[in-house]
Amino acid sequence: MSHSLKIDSDHGAIDVAIDPKSPDTIYAAMYKRRRTPFSFEAGGAEGGIFKSVDAGKSWKKLTKGLPTATGRIGLDVYPKNPKIVYAVVESDEGGTYDMWDDRSRSGGVFRSADGGESWTRVHRRVPRAFYFSEIRVDPNDDQKVYLLGWVIEMSDDGGKTFRGGFSKKPHVDMHAMVIDPSDSDHALIGNDGGVYQTWDRGKTWHFHNQLAVGQFYNLAYDMSEPYYRIGGGLQDNGSWIGPSRTPYETGSWPPGSVNAGITNAEWRVVGGGDGFHVAFDPQDRNIVYSESQGGEIARLQMDTGRMVSIKPRPKEGQPRFRFNWNSPFFISPHEPTTLYLGGNYVFKLTNRGDNWERISPDLTRDDTSQVETVGSEAETYGTVVSLAESPLRKGVLWAGSDDGLIHTTADGGKNWQDVTPKAAGGWYVARIEPSHHAPDRAYVAVDGHRSAMYDPLILSTNDGGKTWKDVTGDLPKGRSARVVREDLRNAQVLYCGTENGMYVSMDSGAHWVKMTAIPPVPVFDILQHPREMDLIIGTHGRSIYVMDDASPISAITPSVLASKLHLFDVPVARPEYRMSYDGFWGDQFFLAPNPQVGARITYWIREYTGDDVSIEIADAAGRSVRKLSGPNTPGIHRVFWDMQGEEGERLPNNDEAQGEPIFVPAGEYKVTITVGKEKAEKKFSVAKAPGR
Repeated sequence: MSHSLKIDSDHGAIDVAIDPKSPDTIYAAMYKRRRTPFSFEAGGAEGGIFKSVDAGKSWKKLTKGLPTATGRIGLDVYPKNPKIVYAVVESDEGGTYDMWDDRSRSGGVFRSADGGESWTRVHRRVPRAFYFSEIRVDPNDDQKVYLLGWVIEMSDDGGKTFRGGFSKKPHVDMHAMVIDPSDSDHALIGNDGGVYQTWDRGKTWHFHNQLAVGQFYNLAYDMSEPYYRIGGGLQDNGSWIGPSRTPYETGSWPPGSVNAGITNAEWRVVGGGDGFHVAFDPQDRNIVYSESQGGEIARLQMDTGRMVSIKPRPKEGQPRFRFNWNSPFFISPHEPTTLYLGGNYVFKLTNRGDNWERISPDLTRDDTSQVETVGSEAETYGTVVSLAESPLRKGVLWAGSDDGLIHTTADGGKNWQDVTPKAAGGWYVARIEPSHHAPDRAYVAVDGHRSAMYDPLILSTNDGGKTWKDVTGDLPKGRSARVVREDLRNAQVLYCGTENGMYVSMDSGAHWVKMTAIPPVPVFDILQHPREMDLIIGTHGRSIYVMDDASPISAITPSVLASKLHLFDVPVARPEYRMSYDGFWGDQFFLAPNPQVGARITYWIREYTGDDVSIEIADAAGRSVRKLSGPNTPGIHRVFWDMQGEEGERLPNNDEAQGEPIFVPAGEYKVTITVGKEKAEKKFSVAKAPGR
């Protein structure tokens, strides 16, 4: 790749606008920006607005009427007269105001009527420039201008005056806007809440809430029956909990449709602000813990709605505690009323948070030149960002910091040891995973992208941190690691979430395979439900995915992969009477499909032979109950048996007028799968149908 316009490694093109009548004419906004984990520097005299009239072969800097030193800039060209160009320009010449004050002494909204040769400052507003800096002109009226910030403000006089009211109902923090050139009243906006659409210039809005574009940071689950709940924290959308499934039939009519499943209405908000960690009280399903930015942890009593802050705070006159934007907390797996929270110290919260104590020294480098907040709480540095307790040994805690330290204690916090390996490089310790199989084993995901190290790094220890081994294996480079998890059943199986998707290793990290069912988006968290063996995957951009009964992954071994045909264990099959509601929803509701009901028959085929796959279900007496077929291509496949007999010997299950489904009697069954000369069989149980 070659650069058409380049200043140096500190500069980049933050916005580009093209003349629609002369596409070789391009405007580019160059922005000097350098952000580290503990600092943010932006702006300078080298950046600014540049123009090319030969499709980028040569460039000219536009300066007349513009500030000498500029920061982030947003651009837009008026399509009916491309000589008219608008820019919102950040500049700190003459000093700056408070970050929450959007006035600028030298920057603001600028207008050019001669293709950028000269500019006139028409307004001093620059709403939080580094985060927004977007401006739009109505494609049919150059006097109507929209300035994007926390909200969208509009002008009817070419930017001389702005007023609010355009985006009162949508979510805040505006980052994108498209105006329909054939109808100026019709526009779409993108913000921290999603996508909104108006047909009457902002008087009313339609929220496209059917798009699964949530940005989850962390996940949680509980052990509710019959369906467990999932919780998680979202970027600027609070913390939520909802069911892993619902009692509604999916796709009854038309066949294969998704007309009744898990809807947004089944989810409930349990915390505000930016949501991060969530935890379910294991003894009281009405108690949920959530957290917003800066360690603001709270306990919610769901049946009463009462929420109590349980964040530790120093006594008056003592130094403040430092908490990360995304501070870790969890409920102890050994004491259900005890929580642990990470700041620059580790805090132990007892009696469900009513009491707390500090149980560690400062577990960061405590570099006074770096720990101060720069701008907002998002830049607080020198904090614990990963925290966990061994599920095998009470009081064995692990803590990782944003400045690259790893500490552990074996006595509940009385004594801490710095066990940081050199390989950690001083980078952000994104996640620590104590082993579920060996008490001295732990895994660490290290994320260096904040310090320009973009490759994944996974480390493991088998001796409590005395020595470390790199188990990054063949994970693709250029994709920072966000989370690592160890399989609950198979110590050789690891899961890794990266900046560009999810991977699984069957050999303790020597080799990794991409899980292609998950889109190539940041995967921030991965959990495995111990009862259902579902994989719960939190993405930062495509919401939550649940891989139902991922136990076959746990069962994969070299011998399984070497076999021509392998049939995995079949979990207990549980009949369900599901409600059928076609509802005629249309396309404006989000509907996640419920897991299919039935006996899950999962098998592995090593290579394609051309032979068909035949599956037969027999009862305990050996009588054939049902015959099925399945895919014959290489890989892992799953076929469902609906726990009913052959067609014609049972009632259909998709029409209430014809009666409820007739399930086979509870008891032991056997499944036999045949592919050519290869055969495999497993015994399994069918549970009693509800109410029978």
